[in-house]
Amino acid sequence: MADIKERTVMEQEPSQIEDEANTLLVEEKYAQAHDLFKKAGSLYRSRRNHRQAALCFASAASCWGIKCGEKTYSESAHLFADAAKEAEAHFDYEYAATLYKQAAMYYERDGEFTNFAECFYESKESTRRSLGYLLLKSRKHRLSMGGGGFGDFVAAAKLFLKWSLLTASYLIWGHGEKPMRTLMVSLSLIFGASFLYSFCLLAKHGVPFHPTYFDALYLSTVTFATIGYGDITPLGIGKLIAMTEAFGSMFLLPLFLVGFSRKYLRF
Repeated sequence: MADIKERTVMEQEPSQIEDEANTLLVEEKYAQAHDLFKKAGSLYRSRRNHRQAALCFASAASCWGIKCGEKTYSESAHLFADAAKEAEAHFDYEYAATLYKQAAMYYERDGEFTNFAECFYESKESTRRSLGYLLLKSRKHRLSMGGGGFGDFVAAAKLFLKWSLLTASYLIWGHGEKPMRTLMVSLSLIFGASFLYSFCLLAKHGVPFHPTYFDALYLSTVTFATIGYGDITPLGIGKLIAMTEAFGSMFLLPLFLVGFSRKYLRF
């Protein structure tokens, strides 16, 4: 009988199952509502109705959270993550960011820090994509309105600033969850600056000379590390390169330490 009932449910339209789940939710039968929302979400996903799949998975996660209270969050976290993926497939990045954030919160409460890190990262990325979409939409609106007013320009500038900051966060340290990116950016800065130093005139103990690449790499490393022995110093345009490298290291070194500690000391 159970197999027949299960087959009958699966043969129903997902919208019918969703309606039954909503009825059970009103009746506060959260366990049964969770099961039906989850099945409806799976059916919607198989039919590529990503919007409804996201809503159903999110509803199932909420029902599970109400049903279990403080006992466990793992099932809700998985469902919120599934809902976020479906929202992404529907290109609703703002909703996906909210769902990923909810999943990250539940994973953290259950101590599943690997999944927490992934969902936290994806929530930031969804926010960044959402801002990019709004920025393009704002630009199209201004063009259609013949340039728009000053208020539209200010709003677009704020959107662009937020998007730029999140993009920098993504590139430099993966929103705090990928410290190896910071290491790679740091190494790129060191080797890039050393390449430029090799074409500049440097001074050793006050005497100008044309450096070998090893001399340039040495100067770049001590400049980035802010050691500053002073035995080799840049001249001319090399001073600007040194200033830029030292300024970059002021941000990259703390970011690497913070990102490394927050990711690995959780365990």
